Amino acid sequence: MKKLDGLKIIVSGGGSGIGLEIARNLIEQGAQVCITGRNADKLRSAEEVLGRDGASVEVRAFDVSNRAAVLSAVTKLHAAWGRIDGLVNNAGVYKSAAFLQLEPEDFERLFQTNVMGCVHLMQAVIPHMVAQGAGRIVNIASTAGKWGSVNQSAYNVSKHAVVGLTRCVALETAAQGITVNAICPGLVATDMMDDLLTDQAKLTGTDKNALRAALEARIPIRRVIRPEEIGELAAYLLSPGAAGMTGQSILYDGGVVLV
Repeated sequence: MKKLDGLKIIVSGGGSGIGLEIARNLIEQGAQVCITGRNADKLRSAEEVLGRDGASVEVRAFDVSNRAAVLSAVTKLHAAWGRIDGLVNNAGVYKSAAFLQLEPEDFERLFQTNVMGCVHLMQAVIPHMVAQGAGRIVNIASTAGKWGSVNQSAYNVSKHAVVGLTRCVALETAAQGITVNAICPGLVATDMMDDLLTDQAKLTGTDKNALRAALEARIPIRRVIRPEEIGELAAYLLSPGAAGMTGQSILYDGGVVLV
């Protein structure tokens, strides 16, 4: 048996990057997966990739910041599946700018997606998990939720909030057989990382390739993280083997926060 055989798991932001690799790993471990996102075309492309070996993949297009859309989608999915065993809150947005250049709307936009998106989805699935006496939730935070960094205040605020939210919800749901943990990746080889490097290069007047080399040199393992590595960790946290772990925010950053 595979460690996730028969489990039914939602992955938000599952159309690309970390979310897509998480979904792929969960399917390989036997789970039935629903990927969500705002871009229906991207989701359809991801569905084709994930379903190449005959896997059944559910797709739901909605914005996680839209509470009504989240509640409706989860209600319909639960009716189709009969249960929801796991949730991965991966959907997120990013903006890089100096603090004095950020508008209140920038903080609000990141908070609505990165934090309230987690709130809406957790509040949608937890009642079902309580009713069945078990559930696993994994929130994708960031090293930005563990330390400070320049030109990232709006993003850091949102990811610090995800870490705090993870701890609080874990405490409230532990007695119902539900675990809630967060993964805090460092630099991961995705389109978002490329956008980050582009923005930071413009802000600092640095060559993008030189900036990447400098950042990689600061990572003790001397490389960025691969998306599939985050997928492996997420699969473990969603598995029966992680039943005793809750409220944790696990760094997966190659050791960068240590230096």
